[in-house]
Amino acid sequence: MSDTTAEIVALSMDPKTLAQLIIGLEEDEEHRVEDPGMAGELAAQVKDDIDQLVELKHNQEADGEEDHFGELSEAAEGTELFGDDNTDLEDSAAQEERKAKAQSRQSAPSPLPAEPPDLRTQPPQDQAHWIFMERFFSLQQHEEALGYSFSAENLALHQEALGTFVEQLLRTPRAAEAYERNELPSLQKLFASHVLLFRNPCIGDTSGKPIPCSIDSLRERFPSYFYRKSNNKPNWYQKYPFYSEPVNSPRWVLCESQHLNCTFRTPERKLASYAKSWDLPPEWVQGKTILEDIYDRILCGELLGEDLFAGNYSNCTLTTYVPKKKTGLKKMAYTVQKVHKISVHGKDGVPHWRASRRLWPGVLPTVLFP
Repeated sequence: MSDTTAEIVALSMDPKTLAQLIIGLEEDEEHRVEDPGMAGELAAQVKDDIDQLVELKHNQEADGEEDHFGELSEAAEGTELFGDDNTDLEDSAAQEERKAKAQSRQSAPSPLPAEPPDLRTQPPQDQAHWIFMERFFSLQQHEEALGYSFSAENLALHQEALGTFVEQLLRTPRAAEAYERNELPSLQKLFASHVLLFRNPCIGDTSGKPIPCSIDSLRERFPSYFYRKSNNKPNWYQKYPFYSEPVNSPRWVLCESQHLNCTFRTPERKLASYAKSWDLPPEWVQGKTILEDIYDRILCGELLGEDLFAGNYSNCTLTTYVPKKKTGLKKMAYTVQKVHKISVHGKDGVPHWRASRRLWPGVLPTVLFP
């Protein structure tokens, strides 16, 4: 709108009417412009912006990938939608059902006394349960959520690995002093934003044969976490190797649920700063691959009944790919989770905040012991 037009509109209305129109703009209310001349001038003012959006949509469809303006083509084509408040909000009944399902799966690794004991005398599994409470997932809970049964040999190995992990965790500089003093509240506060979980290379089984854990198999087993496609076309990322690559090896990990904002610093520098703040070697703190990120989100959703990692940020991952129609240019795969649904996007460089899509670039740290 030109300055002259704005002045005419402002002078022709009383303050209350003008204030109501401004409030209506914030709430996406539509108002008919009765003056044909003014309507024509307003249309001319926004024509260039509409033409630019149409061109961006056309280029996106030609590229065939979900990228910088991926949500425009998604909304038009009905592909993997990013989702707004109207499309990806689950009804309350579905949310309550998920929470009830998660609560039924919650079982303490072992019965805990009413009063906290001396933490230093407890086995590693009980130590983890006391410190992380419901954010520690026992191997039995993993079995129920993943639909996979560990062999007796593997169960013993993973339990031993848990003991080693918890021992190393309580020896870290920020935890060691509180542990030596048996200050459980201090340890609970220190790890209040963390979750301790096990990444398993297999999920489910078919006729006794384990299914390798990949984005493909996760989408098959947990479809409610992914957007459905109305046109039966594959998602853009299904043609890349990272879609079917399995988890490398089983291991316990400590995941931070609060993302690190990467607006002014790269994910690598933010992870290094995080490691320094915890007095840990830089190699002990890493980001996640796209598969690890999706796995963690689904497991927490199934066992906690809440989307622990959902938020207004784009999570940068370690996964990169080379577009099919281009050579030599690597792009990063990143995830976004609003409410419950997980969407996968791709971009060269770090995704940035913009007014049309108010998501901060971020990274989720993971503590891995050698």
